[in-house]
Amino acid sequence: MSTAIEPIKGGELQQADAPTNFLEVIARAARDPSVDVSKMQALLDMRTQIRREDARQEFWGAMARLQPKLPRITKDGAILNYDKTVKSRYARYEDIDAGLRPLLQEEGFSVFYRTDLRDKVLYVTAVVAHTHGHAEETTVPVPIDVSATNSSGKAIRNAAQDMGSTISYGKRYALCAAFNVITVNEDDDAQGEAAKPITEEETRQIEDWLMTLGGTPVVRNAFAGYLQKTFSVGAVSELKRGQVAAVINALKSKAARQ
Repeated sequence: MSTAIEPIKGGELQQADAPTNFLEVIARAARDPSVDVSKMQALLDMRTQIRREDARQEFWGAMARLQPKLPRITKDGAILNYDKTVKSRYARYEDIDAGLRPLLQEEGFSVFYRTDLRDKVLYVTAVVAHTHGHAEETTVPVPIDVSATNSSGKAIRNAAQDMGSTISYGKRYALCAAFNVITVNEDDDAQGEAAKPITEEETRQIEDWLMTLGGTPVVRNAFAGYLQKTFSVGAVSELKRGQVAAVINALKSKAARQ
């Protein structure tokens, strides 16, 4: 264990064990009758607040880096009519998970779910946690799905299957809402749309947020550095439409910390 030199009465010096972590410092202070307990508590509270704010900044920084990487998920699932023709299409949960999971792991995100049934409505909550300790929740209310019937109007699923279908539906929508995931039909041109130049309206929105942050040269220089580091562009006009959401989220996060 490392040591430190401490003075003792009479001006002499002695070798004393140096504290190796914050908890050890607190433990030593607690044994010292001269320590003001209220001040110690204030320091502990301040440390907790700082750690929470650091964790929150790490979370939103990771979210901003993640947004430009998110894929468009194709709606490969199908709801069929009685005659087996396609009534509507949707993105399956397993496809969304497969597209997101490697990217989430790369940025330190994990997702788990909670459910709460109230008045025949199931509330599905996606809890997005980050390795630095911060978490955000997105809740989707979903009526219990009892729509599966045959041509005679007779239910073709039992209650447990209805609940399973409802949970799957809620998880899909909660996960997509939490990360702003776009789902598209196979013939959609969403990828091409995302690659188009930023619009005047989107440019104005970014400018509004910069003004909210003060609009000073310091703010704009910091923002320019963010654009260069994150998107390898030198100006807002060089952004693509698919990158705008990440930029605005980063600016919102910065404004919330002020």
